[in-house]
Amino acid sequence: MKVIAIIGLSTHPNGKETAWQIANSLRPYVDGNQYEVRYISFDDILFDISTWEIEVIDTRTNIALRECAAVMLVNWFSCMMYGDIVYALALYLNHHKITIMNSEALHNRSTSKLSQMMGAALNDILIPRTLFCANITALQQYMRREDFDEPFILKKASASRGQDNHLLSSVSEITDYREKHTQDNPFLVQQFIASNNSDYRFFMVGGKIRLIIQRIGKGDSHLNNISAGALARIIPIEKVSSGAVRTAKTMSRTLYREMTGLDIICEAKTGTPYFLEANPIPQIATGSNVDQKLTALAEGLMEAADGACLSRCL
Repeated sequence: MKVIAIIGLSTHPNGKETAWQIANSLRPYVDGNQYEVRYISFDDILFDISTWEIEVIDTRTNIALRECAAVMLVNWFSCMMYGDIVYALALYLNHHKITIMNSEALHNRSTSKLSQMMGAALNDILIPRTLFCANITALQQYMRREDFDEPFILKKASASRGQDNHLLSSVSEITDYREKHTQDNPFLVQQFIASNNSDYRFFMVGGKIRLIIQRIGKGDSHLNNISAGALARIIPIEKVSSGAVRTAKTMSRTLYREMTGLDIICEAKTGTPYFLEANPIPQIATGSNVDQKLTALAEGLMEAADGACLSRCL
């Protein structure tokens, strides 16, 4: 039996037609003819993303979406986070060569860490194992079933500057954040990477690494954000591993962000680099090392104005 999935909402905030209505109306025209129509809600989709394995599951049926024969995506314009869920899902389905309607979803802009993690993993970039589900109860149940490593990070999918970023010691602690886990601004879970109390911000302009800023935490927190009190110093490219440099360049191309601030953390014992996120506006005129960042930006923009070829995938 070939599964045709209609993915979207059961109710629409503006009263528009929903995926649930389409699926129910479509079944008499399709079911029983070697095909099965299945409605899947955005809220029931769980992402388990790592560099080694990616699973996307309908938590109501516990069926992996890679088993679908075709997928129709609707209703995602009602909420920015739904747009990023659809983008991550489209990247995953396209990787598995599953037909998507509408394939415009493949050309969305990444608006949260969810689609960034999916893009990184599909390009063999090391990331912390990442879990996401809009249904926080389903997320906790999955973590217990998978015996997810503790401690772990719980952070908002779209937050920046270390806001709403928590180091938790048990799955049950997630319940304390249930009210802050909203449709527009949900949490995701990530594997905790123990570092030497620091991480790196790669400031990219024109697809090139212009500055590398090491951010050194205060020691009383897992956060290394400057806005959270970390110290910052510019270091030469020779001071970071070739793997970290390769990660920064690859993610700049993957996300089509020729100007971005890429955050990479290195595991303390091995020095292995893990991609954390790519900031679209990485505190250029504010924060630390403003003169150096503005100088780097000016150089990159003048190169572009003079016709320099951007280091990107067209």
